[in-house]
Amino acid sequence: MDSTNAMRTQHDDCALDTILEALPKSGATITSNTIKTTLIELLERQSLQTNQRMPTVRILSSRLGVSYGMISTIYHQLGVAGYLMMRGRRGTFVLSRNNDWTNLRQPSSNSEDGTVLQDLSLGTPDISLLPGINRFLIMQGQRTAYIGSYDESSILSPLAELFRSNWPYPVQALTVVSGAMDGIERVLRICEAEGSVILLENPTYPPIIHLVQQCGATAVGIEMDEFGVTPSSLESAIDDCHAQHRRISAIILQPRAQNPTGTTTTPERLHRLADVIMERYPNGGKQRRPLIIEDDHSGSISTAMAMSMGAFIPDETVRIQSFSKTHGPDLRLAALSGPETIVESLIRERKLGVGWVSKLLQELLYMMLADSRTNAQILRARREYESRRSMLRDALHREGVDLPEGDGLNMWLPVHDEDAAFDYLLAKGIKVRRGSDFIVGRDSHGRHGSEAVPEHIRITIAGIKAEQIAQTAPLLQEAAEQ
Repeated sequence: MDSTNAMRTQHDDCALDTILEALPKSGATITSNTIKTTLIELLERQSLQTNQRMPTVRILSSRLGVSYGMISTIYHQLGVAGYLMMRGRRGTFVLSRNNDWTNLRQPSSNSEDGTVLQDLSLGTPDISLLPGINRFLIMQGQRTAYIGSYDESSILSPLAELFRSNWPYPVQALTVVSGAMDGIERVLRICEAEGSVILLENPTYPPIIHLVQQCGATAVGIEMDEFGVTPSSLESAIDDCHAQHRRISAIILQPRAQNPTGTTTTPERLHRLADVIMERYPNGGKQRRPLIIEDDHSGSISTAMAMSMGAFIPDETVRIQSFSKTHGPDLRLAALSGPETIVESLIRERKLGVGWVSKLLQELLYMMLADSRTNAQILRARREYESRRSMLRDALHREGVDLPEGDGLNMWLPVHDEDAAFDYLLAKGIKVRRGSDFIVGRDSHGRHGSEAVPEHIRITIAGIKAEQIAQTAPLLQEAAEQ
């Protein structure tokens, strides 16, 4: 045996010893699921290391006293799930657990020609902080797919119970939708938004503005401060619409980690806003109260407790909690609660088209929500985002730029000229988002109504690593003064 083959055999033996040590000792029944679960645990913990060669199917099946076909099937399933790579006669190897997308998004050198080193513009979570789903997909592969009636409940019962136990107010009716924007769009159609006014936080998430316009409604901005929407702005908007005999069909709010500002509405402010609505729309009054649509997009990565206007006016509140930023954007899942008439209408309307959200996806989310290891990963992600935000805020303070504490993935940085700031940062390899994209009703001259709108840029902290903050903060300060 030459030296290369000897080293390879030793490497295989090391992997085999690791696997045998982790499996139940002699006397215990070793099943396919036991072997698979053990291998996933070893791979997730990197006890089996990247590029390490696995024992051959023949050797592992012989040592475990199981069939050749069982181990072959397990290796194949782990290969499909992205844990292993089969390389023909060379053997089966452990794949890297690092997502290649991360490397694609981070070019390796800076330049003055617009090369993006740090993309702080996306508003999306850090891929490296999302929990893994491979082991849950493998567990799902152990059973037959759902075969049920087209008229059965739109939401899995265990998932519904889990949502109810964690909701910030007693749920009247509950369903699941394909993400927050899907839920908002369907609710706007149900509340007959066309021809009406819809009040939006100003600034707000651009797709919400576009969605309102597509529904044939008029978007009207209501101003914010560090505590959320101001009661005086809400009062003025309602009074103006009443004076013009215009119906307000909905008010769309982001109660915590607001995008783009990172503002979380305080419980006292929510209560005051509810009082304004009830004062302007008394029970038994001539005008129907507008529907409050809450977009809780950050969920468990927000440091604030879940809050809702539903605690004060539940009969007019629809709350949507997305799991994109916590569990993965491609799950396309959000829970939606609201008055029974609204939720039942949404379920009926959905059956005319896509029918329901896949029960396979619902089960996947349920397994993740009920899994202690996944919950620990999300807690670590929340702490990491909080740490990055705090570090960047402190670094900017040292540069003479003071920002509110904020929450979630985004920070809202005031600048002298947003176009100049954008261009300056891009030349330094940093991509951000212009603040004007988030302004409701801003015209091409940078004004909103008769008032000049302060210039801002939005920074997504998910795109910046802790070790980059010391170099990035001075560039952001310089951009603010351009």
